[in-house]
Amino acid sequence: MLHVVEVYDKPVFNTNHEKISTLVLNYPEKIKTNYRKLLTSRNWIACAEQFHKIDLFSLKLGYHRLLIERLEAKTSDILKRLAENRNDWNETFYQGIACMFGFKVNALPFEMLTKSLPLRVLSNYKSNLMQI
Repeated sequence: MLHVVEVYDKPVFNTNHEKISTLVLNYPEKIKTNYRKLLTSRNWIACAEQFHKIDLFSLKLGYHRLLIERLEAKTSDILKRLAENRNDWNETFYQGIACMFGFKVNALPFEMLTKSLPLRVLSNYKSNLMQI
């Protein structure tokens, strides 16, 4: 365990009354000022005023990284659902499309619906719309 501080004012101990190592971090005043400015910002995005300072290449690189992270997260969710469905792609697609129809607000209720009414049950009645 490590206790990290800006100003070392007193030692810190763990529950066994052993002194915890302390690291004092010194950093430029400019960083402190910027941090305070970001904390007190009333903008929707705290750093919005600084966007123009970023070169276009770095900005595009950041957007691409966010895109990749989002794609990886969505892929992970699909693979998890696929494993839960014992590699049944049709059931996984059915659950996924239902969640999309629910949008953010009703995604969970739609997912719960698909789990309580699996696709194989609907398939038994596909020729009779009145029973579905």
